[in-house]
Amino acid sequence: MARWEFGEFLLQPLADGVGGRVYVGALLRVSPERGQIMLCWRRLIPGLLPVVLLVGCSSGGGGSSATIRVANPPSSTSAGSVVSAGAAVVRAATVRIETTGSYVMPEFGSSATLVGSGSGFVIDESGFIVTNNHVVAGAAIVEVFFDGNPVGVPGRVVATSECSDLAVVDVDGSGYTAIAWEDTPVTTGTTVQAAGFPAGEPQFTLTQGIVSRESASGATPWASISSLIQHDAELQPGNSGGPLVDGDGSVVGVNVAASSAGRFAVPSSVARPVIDMLVQGTDVDSIGINAQAVWDETTNESGVWVVSVTAGSPAAEAGVLPGDVITRMKGLRVALDGTLNDFCGVVRSAGGRSIPIEVKRGGVFLAGDVFGEGLQPVLSVIDDTKRTAAESEPGSDVLPVAGEAYVEYVRVQDDTGSIAFDVPAEWADVTTAEVSMAGAPRPAISAAVDIDALDAAAGSTFDQPGVAAIVFGIGAPIEETFDVVVTQNSPWAYECAASEQRSFDDGVYRGVFAVFGGCNGSAMVVSMAIERVGSDRWMLLNVFAPTLADVEVAGRIIETFDFLGDASGRTPATEPATDPATSAPPTTVVTAGLPAAGFQAVIDEVGLPVAGAVIGETTTVDSYASVTYEHGSESAPIKVWVDALPQRLGCTELYLTERLPTVDDPSAWFAVSCVVVRDGQNYSVTVTSLLIGLAGGYTTVLVSQW
Repeated sequence: MARWEFGEFLLQPLADGVGGRVYVGALLRVSPERGQIMLCWRRLIPGLLPVVLLVGCSSGGGGSSATIRVANPPSSTSAGSVVSAGAAVVRAATVRIETTGSYVMPEFGSSATLVGSGSGFVIDESGFIVTNNHVVAGAAIVEVFFDGNPVGVPGRVVATSECSDLAVVDVDGSGYTAIAWEDTPVTTGTTVQAAGFPAGEPQFTLTQGIVSRESASGATPWASISSLIQHDAELQPGNSGGPLVDGDGSVVGVNVAASSAGRFAVPSSVARPVIDMLVQGTDVDSIGINAQAVWDETTNESGVWVVSVTAGSPAAEAGVLPGDVITRMKGLRVALDGTLNDFCGVVRSAGGRSIPIEVKRGGVFLAGDVFGEGLQPVLSVIDDTKRTAAESEPGSDVLPVAGEAYVEYVRVQDDTGSIAFDVPAEWADVTTAEVSMAGAPRPAISAAVDIDALDAAAGSTFDQPGVAAIVFGIGAPIEETFDVVVTQNSPWAYECAASEQRSFDDGVYRGVFAVFGGCNGSAMVVSMAIERVGSDRWMLLNVFAPTLADVEVAGRIIETFDFLGDASGRTPATEPATDPATSAPPTTVVTAGLPAAGFQAVIDEVGLPVAGAVIGETTTVDSYASVTYEHGSESAPIKVWVDALPQRLGCTELYLTERLPTVDDPSAWFAVSCVVVRDGQNYSVTVTSLLIGLAGGYTTVLVSQW
């Protein structure tokens, strides 16, 4: 999904293993703004294919089932349990942590069983150890190695915080040497030392530097921390979770990352409150995953990649699996900035309560609740739309053209800040101003290679790709509005062959769609009305698709659309005020008190299409009126009548289209759409005459409020 670039790339043999050499590697995603990397080693279990991995060091595949011992938060002043006395104590208290588990990495998308190695440090003589979440989250096996001892002891993950990238591990026994926390914040220029076990090696290292920045940004692809200490003490993969200490040997931070800009640690003032909760066995700002924000600046795809899942965690109970990409949380698209800021913001604000999530698993979309119902398939309408478009036109063997797939996408947003979605970068001609429709200004977005060319082609040649979207409030019911605007009034409803109009409701998204094929050959139009259940708005979408590649764009828009807050303070999709008892469905809610008789009066003024026409179906409601006439199939008098209507009615906003009969095809149709003013009211008038050879003809007159 994400594009990964090679930065300070390391690939070297760690040890000879059964079946061949075992490799350790570090793959860094380099970005000027987000160039930090995690600092722990991973290696493949002997016998497995070697791969190069993002330096991360946590392992997936479950968690320890052992009973977790908890204790009171360790005190930095308790006598005998914590010592602050120089390099010897730091060395004795710093540990190497080795984990084993199964991972699905974003670079490869396939599972691998790995051994990872990071660092940590003892904070209490009873055996509580601080490290990074990305070192241990979801690990199946955790072993802790003390300096000078080649034999590891089992470790148990007590609790984790994926958003703070902190974790506490417990080992049996007592009398361990522990390091004290330094409560006074460090200042720029303070001399510091970084302790740990880099490169997965058993040799302890202690490097020295100074604090170059007291408070750097803590937004990273794997955490969202209020601030970080930036320093220049040398760090390497494997230093993750190790202590950053001052000249007295007291912990001023927890080392977490490195980039070309410097080295970074979680300040003690930020880490201490979280650690105090973790030692009690309470996860903090966590749903139980090893998370990696992924974002591709070319395709604009984003999400939170699930590297591993802790067994029994809320994420596991919801059915989240390693390799899933969390695309939305509470309807909010996450990781668009390449960090976990949005993800962690939702987790923190939820406070252990309901978090609706949407997940992409391969080509399948799922939705559920981290603290509620498990994941279930959603957005099957995307596949349904593509499948319908790929079929030939009904009654024809004309197949749509494949076209060249779009690679680069950009995000577009309307002028009111109400709606946004992704479109191909080639569709660079974009209009984002409100449009007036059915008596109300509405947020709208149109995008194409050439908007003017798209407008010209939309009812005739259909050879220009693009999209037109408009936002309605919930006062305009989806199905009825779609029927009036698209099925009864759009040029493609008459120029093209429509698939069956289909409704959908998967519990998260609902709406209606139709695919119009055979438009001037093999071109298509995908029309859809869609809302996210619980929203106060919905979107009417028309994607003009000369090729199947353009149909794919419709799926991308559906996948990425967001209803945003309105910067002006009003709700842009609010419909005109109505009496709920008399409101009705068409393109808008009719102004209270507008008489249905007004619609009928305009219909009467339009008159019979030809002498002898017989009234068939009629509809009269508060919002519109329509009548269908049955008559003969002779085209000449119908054309004369339709052509004369604009002048006779005094039309504005005029649109005329027709298809004349030929020797090979005696069928024909004529249509006119315009706006007329009667007694101070604006009415939309649409007249469509369809002539079907010997089968006769039909004319429909539809009048609604404009």
